[in-house]
Amino acid sequence: GYIYVRTGKIVNTILMHAAVNIYGGVIPILIFSLMDVDRLDEIMSITDYDVYFSSLIEFLGENILPIMLYALHATVFFTLAIVGLVFLIKDRKRYKAGLVKADPPMPKKSAFSTMFVSAGFILFLIVMAVEFYISL
Repeated sequence: GYIYVRTGKIVNTILMHAAVNIYGGVIPILIFSLMDVDRLDEIMSITDYDVYFSSLIEFLGENILPIMLYALHATVFFTLAIVGLVFLIKDRKRYKAGLVKADPPMPKKSAFSTMFVSAGFILFLIVMAVEFYISL
């Protein structure tokens, strides 16, 4: 919403949403694909502390690159979230004062078709139905 209010262009909001989804969902999956998570699960089930600790240290040594990449990813992710909150808080007085005008409300007669008969929503329904079918 902040991006739209600042730029007035919905395309910027869509691109930002896609970037956040890729950065928050796809990148971690790619990073974790670089390490043997099944081995980590095995290590976590070890009950003997000495064996657990030595196995964990060995695992960390073997997977230092993905661990460092994930640490960098998480740091950047939380930094961007904090920066976004700072910008939002900084401009909150402008929203309350009415200096930033919102778009006029959608006409009631076209609200349903705009929301539920759009190509994006229909594509979303198809993708969700396919994912549901695959998960069965």
